Amino acid sequence: LRKAAILIPLEIRDNEIFIWLTLRSKNVTHDKGHVSFPGGMQDKGDRDAIATCLREAHEEIGLLPDRVTIISEHTPQINSRRVTVTPIVGLLSPGFDPLPNEEVAKCFAVPLKRFLSQTGHDHIITTFFEREIQVNFFTDQIDGEDIITWGLTAGFAICIAVAVLREMPEF
Repeated sequence: LRKAAILIPLEIRDNEIFIWLTLRSKNVTHDKGHVSFPGGMQDKGDRDAIATCLREAHEEIGLLPDRVTIISEHTPQINSRRVTVTPIVGLLSPGFDPLPNEEVAKCFAVPLKRFLSQTGHDHIITTFFEREIQVNFFTDQIDGEDIITWGLTAGFAICIAVAVLREMPEF
């Protein structure tokens, strides 16, 4: 399978942990208009998943690698396009101001605890690789627009919220 890596960027503001997400633009090949984490396909020059996600985060949202402290690397998951995606969690230096490129329509941060809340949450049960799975959906108002985070992105956000905040979801 092809390999990709994503950065799950966390930032601490006023004693609360926020998680940064991107809204993919209409200029990308796959997942137009979907919420995602910065990241992408591994290049031949990338020594590992950390190098991939840091390179991609710099390209997509202008995040300089020296502004990220890597906290953890998690178990890769297979997405719907049969790509192995490795999530890397990083803590950002305070005051990050994103500079989205043409692949990103919007970059925004929400409180991490949002992914443990029943408010604005829904789910469906579907079949993925011959297994029933729960797909979670979170709807948030961002700049007056309903933005829906779902699928693998929502799943990673839930797992990180549980691990970091040491709480179980309300749903």
